[in-house]
Amino acid sequence: KTQGAVSNLIEYYNGENIGVDGKDQEQYEPDDEGSTATINDVIFSLLLIHKDNIHMHINSDYEIKKCENIFTSMIKRFQDCHEAYFGLGKILFCKNELNKAIEMFELAVRTYQRDPVYLLWTAFALLYLYRRCPKHLPRKKELAVKIEKYIVEVLSHNKYDINALFILLHLVLDLEANHSTIKHKAKFSPEDLAIWIKEADSYKGYIAWSEVYVCRNKKKFSNDILEELIEFYPGNPEAYFRLWSLNKDTPVASLRVAERMFLCCTNFYTLETKMAMIIIFAESLYYNNLYL
Repeated sequence: KTQGAVSNLIEYYNGENIGVDGKDQEQYEPDDEGSTATINDVIFSLLLIHKDNIHMHINSDYEIKKCENIFTSMIKRFQDCHEAYFGLGKILFCKNELNKAIEMFELAVRTYQRDPVYLLWTAFALLYLYRRCPKHLPRKKELAVKIEKYIVEVLSHNKYDINALFILLHLVLDLEANHSTIKHKAKFSPEDLAIWIKEADSYKGYIAWSEVYVCRNKKKFSNDILEELIEFYPGNPEAYFRLWSLNKDTPVASLRVAERMFLCCTNFYTLETKMAMIIIFAESLYYNNLYL
């Protein structure tokens, strides 16, 4: 079922099937043990936290400045250095300079064989830009179409790319909620995408369903799913991130989630994820007047 869905999605956006037949693509084994480490781990964390500008605080100002100088110097010396374009794009993203970040990501894409990692980060930065664009502007629809096309290209390399599917899920949920103003209908429903994600990774699939339930005004169902995931996988941060974001307007509830996360989480793979955990815990303490 998913195989056909991938081909249909690609045909819908590109007008032709570009070869996702499962034979010559890198295979992804479904993961029933929770999260797995990837180079793009931070994308999934930021998508779940639902907090504006947290991406600006997960790296130190010193590291940002140092890396920006290095990548800028590399680009001046080697104008075909796709790694430097990508690195500078991530730095600019962390500085919240989204248009410049997207420009660098797109240069990396064009310079190096339309690499799926570069495509993914381009779509991710475009999603941030999309969220900030007023929904009555024509550009909102243009950004949505562009995100979809980049994600389709990522999925042509790996039909079970979790980050790509979650970016698409967030976009589709927003398009569905604002269809009267944006007037762009996605090919798949949020439920289709949640099923697709669950086929790839059971743990993250349940998180996808929690996203869908929130947008269906079934917050209790979403909370119940996340609480159960935390019970079975107490070391994984992702369910804590989403549960915290659902309760962040209730200081006591959000602090309880943050405390459990800070004590129990061990299965994370990037410094950025750890920094996100620290920021969430610190903010929860602050709003409960427990910071002194």
